[in-house]
Amino acid sequence: MKYCDKVYIVYDQIKNTLVPLPIYSKQHQSLYFQHTHDIENDEHLLTQIPRENMVELFAIKKTSEKYFKETFPNTHFLSLSACLLNS
Repeated sequence: MKYCDKVYIVYDQIKNTLVPLPIYSKQHQSLYFQHTHDIENDEHLLTQIPRENMVELFAIKKTSEKYFKETFPNTHFLSLSACLLNS
């Protein structure tokens, strides 16, 4: 069974990079985000984030759509679909 939701892109000011905001899975007690280099129709790999990074990631402010489009004019998305796989 697969649970899907949106993952918003957030801007990490300290590292000066864009990262996906993770989804917390109570069942797995861990965080997952969709690999950003995957192509839409390809099978997506889920990457586990260590729990100690949770606070740091959630503290990062959300990037506005305007900023995102100005910074990455050749990128078509502001949010990504993410899936949690339930075994």
